[in-house]
Amino acid sequence: MRAAIELLYCERIDHGYHVVDDPDLVARCVESQIAFTVCPTTTGYTTVWRDLSAPDHAIRRMEAAGLKLMVNSDDPAMFVSDLANEYVRLHHEMGLGLDTLKEMALNGIDASWTDDATKASWRTEWSAEIDALFASVNGA
Repeated sequence: MRAAIELLYCERIDHGYHVVDDPDLVARCVESQIAFTVCPTTTGYTTVWRDLSAPDHAIRRMEAAGLKLMVNSDDPAMFVSDLANEYVRLHHEMGLGLDTLKEMALNGIDASWTDDATKASWRTEWSAEIDALFASVNGA
């Protein structure tokens, strides 16, 4: 992963859970705002981090370290999941708060390869829509 960042100048890393094994690389990624896609369901099948509720789960450690995370569903047909379910699992099994989930959704916009004006517009629109959704769920 270090080579992908240092030699290829990657701005986004899919999965990349083992970044948590290298505190210096974590600090560099936080400083550089490198985005990481996380796929909660897939981690249970393909990594050593099987239990999303574990306090040392890589996604939890990545979030706590301040890494820029965005959510993906990886391979929905293979892992029988979709994007909505990934957010539900992050909330229910990892205990991530709604503000954190909103930030992850907006990070996906920030990490997209589109122009800054479109990103700004989408952030405004999505933020309002997410806030309205949360309000409706909370009965406000």
